[in-house]
Amino acid sequence: MIVKKLFSEFDEETIRKFVKTNADYYIEKWKSMADNDTIFSWNLSAFLFNIFWLNFRKMYIYSVLFSTILFALLFLLPVSENKNEHLEIIILTLFLGLLLIIGFIGNYLYARYTYKTLTKYKFLLKDKDNLYVLSVMKGDTSLSALFIGLFIDLTVGLFLAMILVSIFKYFLGFLKW
Repeated sequence: MIVKKLFSEFDEETIRKFVKTNADYYIEKWKSMADNDTIFSWNLSAFLFNIFWLNFRKMYIYSVLFSTILFALLFLLPVSENKNEHLEIIILTLFLGLLLIIGFIGNYLYARYTYKTLTKYKFLLKDKDNLYVLSVMKGDTSLSALFIGLFIDLTVGLFLAMILVSIFKYFLGFLKW
């Protein structure tokens, strides 16, 4: 499990320097996840602020993925009104389910991101002191990352969501509801 690998390959101080903001919270959650061998751990911020939280923590790939799905579900709501009343309930349930998923696996996604980033720089830098310095520079949170990520989400996420909705509408036209 990646959370166990994070603590076995990196000392807590390196992880703490990378996470920086709320490091105690994340280290405690990750240790609990590693002890229980699970990827599930509730993160209220990830649930409430989902895309914003992902961007604030610089997890852009996950943010684009989730925003694409969320936008697609939102775009499908008007389609559902014309086809089937149950489709609207299904779409809203999927929307809420996705938010719950982000809330339950947000800590795991952040642990995975932390591990992958630190591993990448560990192989690039052989000196442990340089890894500490880079951990401080590349880690932590960032308001500029939040806004850059939101811009990426709006452009890429909306574009991909429109493609998904177009495909869905195309196939929906063939279905008899």
